Amino acid sequence: AHERDEMKHVAAAALVRLLAAGQDFVTQACEHDCIPKLIDVCWRATGYRQHILLVCLELITIRQAFRMIALQHGILPLLFQSLQDWNDTTERHRQRPVLAMLLCYPYQCKTAFLQETQSRRTNAIRQMLQVGLQPGNPNIASVEEVLQQLMPELLEPDIL
Repeated sequence: AHERDEMKHVAAAALVRLLAAGQDFVTQACEHDCIPKLIDVCWRATGYRQHILLVCLELITIRQAFRMIALQHGILPLLFQSLQDWNDTTERHRQRPVLAMLLCYPYQCKTAFLQETQSRRTNAIRQMLQVGLQPGNPNIASVEEVLQQLMPELLEPDIL
């Protein structure tokens, strides 16, 4: 199993480098149905491999057309779950792509969030507040924007 995990890690790293090389590669990958496959694999991945796959999705969702395909294949529930998977809220590199992608869906984000269970919504808000309260965290502004989208009443002056 260890060798297979290493192979998955190498494949994910190669994919992120390929997608980062240019929009032509992103377009080709999307034409070959990579979005639903990436979302599916990302649900099962953990740790650093999940982070790399989320970066792949971030590179894809830069383009509006691909963003809508990702939305149709359930990217928002995946992102909300990823928020809850932050075991260490100081993992700033893992926070950035999740927050960036949530901000790409300003209109759909709140609706999808309200479809989550109360427990999952509470956990997601708790995680974001923990990140938002960390002095010097470069993701604080993104957290505030996401919270503003999800629960504007939560961000009364001086809460964060």
